[in-house]
Amino acid sequence: MFDYSQKVVIITGGKGFLGSYLVQKYSELGAIVNVIDNQVNSEDIETNEGNIYYYKCDLNKETNVENTINEIESKFNKIDILVNIAGGFTMSPKTHEIKLDDLYQMLDMNFLSMFNSTKFSLPSMLKHQFGKIVNIGARAALSGANNMGPYVVSKSMVLNYTQTIAKEYIDSNINVNCVLPGTIDTPRNRNDMPNANHDSWVPIEDISNLILFLTSDLSSSISGALIPIYGKTL
Repeated sequence: MFDYSQKVVIITGGKGFLGSYLVQKYSELGAIVNVIDNQVNSEDIETNEGNIYYYKCDLNKETNVENTINEIESKFNKIDILVNIAGGFTMSPKTHEIKLDDLYQMLDMNFLSMFNSTKFSLPSMLKHQFGKIVNIGARAALSGANNMGPYVVSKSMVLNYTQTIAKEYIDSNINVNCVLPGTIDTPRNRNDMPNANHDSWVPIEDISNLILFLTSDLSSSISGALIPIYGKTL
């Protein structure tokens, strides 16, 4: 089992299904968990439980992200791990019918949020010469998909920037990797796709265990990797 005692972890999108599951896992393993999410409410903040802390923040607003991450760094004197889960998905029409606002929405949700949180976490990691960053990509980002243009573009940017960051900080003991899930087995996905073969989807435990491995000391030689986790669908 992994040991995250006193590791300072930031999870963006930590109020969602995958994010909240990971928050609990890191907490159980001894980490100091900081949840950054625009859906955080006053009740979350008032009931900060044990080693879990909540911060309401619009990840697309550069100044907001900078202030929030600086607050975390000041409170705990370091940032060891960043898991960028925040993002979103919408279907889209074909390219000739796409509105620019719809494209920008996907870029903001999936790329800019990751860029901002990474940019402002890196100085602390550089100062301590240690860091683990995991991003969430998408299977469709590798080969494209019908009626998903803006989503595919935004996730492709996440993939390529993951590898760019990994190369930039390879000599600073900072590992940067990206997980590429197929359809994750969540209540929302089951509701949206009731007739799909749910048994072929990715269990929440599997993707969480992969992320926990990538942010552990066992993954020190892995950086710049785009790791598929497709469930029982190839």
